[in-house]
Amino acid sequence: MEALSRRGKVQPRMLDPSRCCRTRWPTGAVIDWLQILDRVEGIPDRARKTAEAEQVLRARLNVRARALGFSTERDDSCGG
Repeated sequence: MEALSRRGKVQPRMLDPSRCCRTRWPTGAVIDWLQILDRVEGIPDRARKTAEAEQVLRARLNVRARALGFSTERDDSCGG
């Protein structure tokens, strides 16, 4: 969906409103969701959904000295 949203090919009706457990999504999926929310006009409660996705990302951020990473980094890895 995110790739389609780059070309303006996603309509709000195409997005499944029942997929509510975004807090369990991999970090990459949450970032994709933010991109979709940014690009697709007419998504119901778009501002609220954007704020929720941003909150999920902020909660996952780890700041260590000069490094910034996500707490889900290990789980998000495709290789393991």
